[in-house]
Amino acid sequence: MDILAVTNQILMMLLIMGVGLLLRKAGVITAQVIHGISGIVLKVAMPSLVLMMVQKDGGQALKGEFMRIALVGFFWMSAGLVIIYFLFRKKMAADRGAAFAGLSALPNVGYMGLPIIQAVYGDLGAVYLAAAVVALNCTIYLTLEILMTGRLPKLTSIIKNIGLILSVLALVSFMLDIRLPMPLSAMTAQLGSLTTPLSMLLAGARLMDFRLPALKDKELWLAVFVRLLALPLAGFALFRLLGFEGVPLGVITLACSMPAAVSTQMYAEREKKDALFAATGVSLGTILCLASIPLVLLITGLGK
Repeated sequence: MDILAVTNQILMMLLIMGVGLLLRKAGVITAQVIHGISGIVLKVAMPSLVLMMVQKDGGQALKGEFMRIALVGFFWMSAGLVIIYFLFRKKMAADRGAAFAGLSALPNVGYMGLPIIQAVYGDLGAVYLAAAVVALNCTIYLTLEILMTGRLPKLTSIIKNIGLILSVLALVSFMLDIRLPMPLSAMTAQLGSLTTPLSMLLAGARLMDFRLPALKDKELWLAVFVRLLALPLAGFALFRLLGFEGVPLGVITLACSMPAAVSTQMYAEREKKDALFAATGVSLGTILCLASIPLVLLITGLGK
């Protein structure tokens, strides 16, 4: 694996974050704009990205690995989320437990994962990554939803959840070889391509809320350590035991090495949890992944 290619992609995204920060300081990106762009990313760009990534013809072997990554990814992320939540919730403020678990267990698979994994593994890597994105979306809209709200999601809310429904449709369309007609396929590709730049602009704009005193928070550093190093390395060991190798092993390990998913912050804001803690964790992890991802690749041997 070319570590330089990975580093270049991370640097590219950090530069886009810098543009987002400058636009926030200039007043171009305001709180209202952030809210609007977040809606576009969650309801349009990200679902389109997932559909775009599965518009590939795959044989039975490819489909088998796709399903395996989706299932293992879902159970790995959900188990990590639940275990971390119950291990630490009584040791911190009541409004922080779910946010801490989300920061620790949920990687930014789609926004940051696609450009990095596509640079290393090409279109095949993107297909496998789509399975990881499906797993993440199911974890967010089911497991994280329960921890954040403290109740089971209603059937009506599941049916109305665009991200979850389109993730399931993407899974079904890939397994059944259902392809979008050309105009819809081209539209999906264009909308999906908005995901990374828009999400990185948002991440940069949110850096305005970053406060240096927050760096003294030990719980913040613990969450970042678990997300960037502990879980990726533990996951790599588990994935190898489960028989993953080659491109699937590299993709699922890289996907699990990404910094915290922005969805944790969005849920924290919506449910009135410790949103500042979540935002700081997302921003700090995004910056530190420039060093942590190459380190994970070196430790696991995937960087050779």
